[in-house]
Amino acid sequence: MGSGFICDVVNVSGSNVTLGAGITTSNAGNVLPTGESARIVSATYSGGTVNFATLSAGSGGAAPATPGQVTGLAASGATSSTMMLSWTHRAAGGTPTATR
Repeated sequence: MGSGFICDVVNVSGSNVTLGAGITTSNAGNVLPTGESARIVSATYSGGTVNFATLSAGSGGAAPATPGQVTGLAASGATSSTMMLSWTHRAAGGTPTATR
């Protein structure tokens, strides 16, 4: 079994960030535009090291609109490892594309 790391990156620099040589990306580009994110995974195994970046859906163009602030946030069913969250989304702003 190999070893490695996972790193989530959000570009808040105000300009594009160019990913280094040796990183394979999900869209064949190597630029992370401002306001977008990437998950970078590096794994070392018997055959060498693999570096892969999954870029956010809009990478390579303008940053998507930020979703509006939610209201009515409530938590329920809390255990030592999980919690249910519910909220009402705002009509203004971008549309969320993923949950965690």
